Amino acid sequence: MSKPTIISLDLAKKVIQVCKVNSYGELLFNKAMSPQKTKDLLANSPPCVVAMEGCASFHYWARVAQSFGHEVRGMAPKKVKPYIRNQKTDANDAIGIAIASTQLGMTFCQVKNLSQQNVQAIQVSRKWFDRTITSLGNHMRALCFEYGATIALGKKSLRQAITQFNSPESKDLPEQIKPLLMI
Repeated sequence: MSKPTIISLDLAKKVIQVCKVNSYGELLFNKAMSPQKTKDLLANSPPCVVAMEGCASFHYWARVAQSFGHEVRGMAPKKVKPYIRNQKTDANDAIGIAIASTQLGMTFCQVKNLSQQNVQAIQVSRKWFDRTITSLGNHMRALCFEYGATIALGKKSLRQAITQFNSPESKDLPEQIKPLLMI
C-alpha cells in the first residue's frame, strides 16, 4: 500500500507556508505562497492529502481543497506541536503538520460546510455579545458605585439608573463622568 502525497498548509492571513511531500516521504518543496498561488497549486495537483492545523480559516481552506478532490486532514494545534522540530518557524510548522498528518492514532477535525459554519459563527457571536454586555453593565455599576450611586441588578434597572444619573438635574455623579455612561 503506497502512502499518499501530502500538501501541508501553515495558514496565515497574507502568506501561507506550503510543504509538499511525495508518496516516498521526500520533501518536494517548502515555500511561502500567496493565497491565490495556494489555490492554484491545489487546483493543479492530483488528489492527495491536504493537512492543516484547525485554526482560523481552516474550514474555508478545507472546503477549497475538497472542491478540488483532495482529502483534508485538520488537526488540533496541540496535537501537531510534538512533531515540530527546531525553532518555531512557518517552514518548520508546515513540515510538522505534514508529519503529524501521517501518524497512527491522530484525530482529525471534521470540516464544517458553509451552513454549519454560519450557525457556529452566530452562536459564538451571541455568546461574545452577551459576555460583553454583562461586562459593560458591571463596569457601569462599579463606576457609579465609586461615587456612592448604587444600581440594582438587571438590565432594566441599569437603563433606568443611567437615564436618571445622566439627567441635567441629577447631582449623583460629577458632570465629567456622565459622558462615560452615555450609550
